[in-house]
Amino acid sequence: MNYTHVADLYDIAIQVDFDLPFFLEQVRGVSGPILELMCGTGRLSLPLIEAGARLTCVDLSAEMLRRLQAKLDQRHLSAEVVCADIRQLELDTRFELALIPFHALAELTILADQQRALQRIAHHLLRGGRLVVTLHNPPIRLQRIDGLLHLWADHEMPERGERLLLWGRESYDPQTQLAQGHEFFEVYDRDGLLLQRRLLPLSFRLTTPTEFEALVRRLGLKVAALYGDYSCAPFEAANSPFMIWVLEK
Repeated sequence: MNYTHVADLYDIAIQVDFDLPFFLEQVRGVSGPILELMCGTGRLSLPLIEAGARLTCVDLSAEMLRRLQAKLDQRHLSAEVVCADIRQLELDTRFELALIPFHALAELTILADQQRALQRIAHHLLRGGRLVVTLHNPPIRLQRIDGLLHLWADHEMPERGERLLLWGRESYDPQTQLAQGHEFFEVYDRDGLLLQRRLLPLSFRLTTPTEFEALVRRLGLKVAALYGDYSCAPFEAANSPFMIWVLEK
């Protein structure tokens, strides 16, 4: 998905940290460089760096990365910031740990593209290195897809005297395993007048546990753990909201 034209609104719309304690625990004790893929504007990057992680932050959107770099500069933090397609990743560094947070790998909607991305990431891992990949659990995520328009977020922008509403509508094609739809970013003034609306096409693939495990095994990666949520509860196919894969090279 192309976030370029909503990058300035992204941090206002997406104010969640439910996965932060999990990732803080993952980076604990890792002294070498850590690779964060599809990092966006740094929702996780900044607290991980503040906790002492040495991050290389990769994203395809130059505008999202520009905002990440501005926040790093403002807080006097440092990280290597790289604009790249993870399917073609080529870095000089090898990493003990790599992360794909916020279920972002699903935005590569072709399974072969997911495989190419994981292959390039695995190439950048040290032997014994870990890759954490977070994905939705398809049957649970499908319960929220009904083809209707829903209000996903409502946030004040007090410095501007404005209000941001984020709406979304999703549909699902079981043949392609693709969820598709749109996000609508709406900005209102203090009197409720609509000032602007921006449309972001939405598309992600709901990959099954069996498919994903077969994919990573073809790449020679070992499944070290599979959690069902960010408390590290065991994965249950019928009930777990997420698939949190910990893979080892």
